[in-house]
Amino acid sequence: MLAHFIGDVFVYLHEQGDAAGTVRGIVVDAIRAAVAQAPAGEPLVLVAHSMGGDIVYDLLRGQELADLHVDLLVTAGTQI
Repeated sequence: MLAHFIGDVFVYLHEQGDAAGTVRGIVVDAIRAAVAQAPAGEPLVLVAHSMGGDIVYDLLRGQELADLHVDLLVTAGTQI
């Protein structure tokens, strides 16, 4: 299990420069799809666990989701 996690971390770090089709791209697409389906005026709350929290945090700090206003980011078991 640890080897899979460490392998996933290295793949994520290696692919950071190219979001399309990578883990970052998949997460961006999922967040944007959820935002598009949400009722108008509802707060945007993102919940992430473990490495997912790091990925969402990176995306919010970067350019991929810079236009989004996130009302609350909740993480559990995340290094950030």
